Amino acid sequence: LVPSQVTEGFGRVVTEAGVSSIPTIASKTGGLIESVGTGGMLIEDYVNPIAWSKALKNLIDDDATLATLGE
Repeated sequence: LVPSQVTEGFGRVVTEAGVSSIPTIASKTGGLIESVGTGGMLIEDYVNPIAWSKALKNLIDDDATLATLGE
């Protein structure tokens, strides 16, 4: 989880997760958008904790999505 509330120039932790085949759920802001790419999910309403919980639940409950994002 990368719940950044401010614009980041580059999401290093997201890139490291991707290299390790770990899917990322991140705020849809700044450099995180490019860093996540196809290896994770972006939360548009990133100030809303319910949006985060729904995305996490979706990732946990959907094995196909988890496998695809972890590639």
